[in-house]
Formats: sequence, structure tokens, C-alpha cells
Amino acid sequence: MSVNNSDSKIYFTLFPLISMQDLIDKFYRNPRRIFNLPEQPHTYVEVDMEEEWVLPEAMPYSKSRWTPFAGMKVRGAVHRVVVRGEVAYVDGQVTICVVH
Repeated sequence: MSVNNSDSKIYFTLFPLISMQDLIDKFYRNPRRIFNLPEQPHTYVEVDMEEEWVLPEAMPYSKSRWTPFAGMKVRGAVHRVVVRGEVAYVDGQVTICVVH
């Protein structure tokens, strides 16, 4: 998943062949199981599944800084990310300091 600063969205494209249950398994349950990660209380992502928008040419938070999908219309946008009770992202703005 990448952040698009110019449109204030986190890319979250839904393909019709992937169910919500499959997304939860692939992005939550499987990584927890594979890496033996503990439960993280008060951690969640709020997604507007109906919002449509167009992927931009540049992706400032991606290492590649480009995408072959630029100009593609997609549906689904993350509006808020809460990590252990702290708002980390809301409507296009990262609200916590990330240490690399």
C-alpha cells in the first residue's frame, strides 16, 4: 500500500474477484500467523469502499515514484488509520512520526 500525498489518499484498490474476507485474511490474519505477531488492540483502518478516484502519475511515498497504473480509475480509499489507539493517518495526512 502506498500514500498519494497530492490527492490525500492511501491507495486501496478493490478487485471484484477478491472478497472482503479474502482481504482480511491476506492483510491481517495471514501476516499475524506467518510472523507470529501479537494481537494489536485499538488498531484499525477505516476505508470508504465506494469512493472513486484516479491514480496519479507520481507516488511520493513509494520508493519507485511511479506506477504503471497512473490514470486508472479505482474504488476504495483509506480515510483513517489508528495504531494502538493513536491516530496515524487521517484524510491524507500522516499524523505520527515514523522511524526508519
